[in-house]
Amino acid sequence: MKAHVFLFGVFMIATGIAAERWSPDKFYSIVPPADWRHSESITTADSSYAFTSPDGQSEVRVSATYHLNLPDVLPEDVLDLAFPNERGLAAVERIRGKEWDGLRREYTNAQHTKHWLGITARRGSTAVLLTMVASEKDFEHYRAKFEAVSQSLELGK
Repeated sequence: MKAHVFLFGVFMIATGIAAERWSPDKFYSIVPPADWRHSESITTADSSYAFTSPDGQSEVRVSATYHLNLPDVLPEDVLDLAFPNERGLAAVERIRGKEWDGLRREYTNAQHTKHWLGITARRGSTAVLLTMVASEKDFEHYRAKFEAVSQSLELGK
């Protein structure tokens, strides 16, 4: 019995660690995979934050733009702007999250060696770009993690 209680406690601690919400500011947050390495790319023009898998073969990247004058309905080509050299694998999908709306599409490169899941979300005057990439052959292996990250996306005010 003590072993079961101990294992349950370990499981709850691991679940709590895995579900840690991450945010660079109050405008958006995600729950990245717990064991993925965090890095930042900050320039004078913009900032993005990456989470890289332990094997270095996959990445989740998030960035935001603030104080935009956005139309009531996001044009479908907004998401494509983030993937100028890739091609969409299906039609752009309109999606909704908790108090935000956005677009979702999967992409591949010309060589079919990389596969992306791209999401752009907006709330008020804030737009967030969330990209998740893996090799074409490994994408399905990472899909569940990518879906969990995309479903965790929250936008503040």
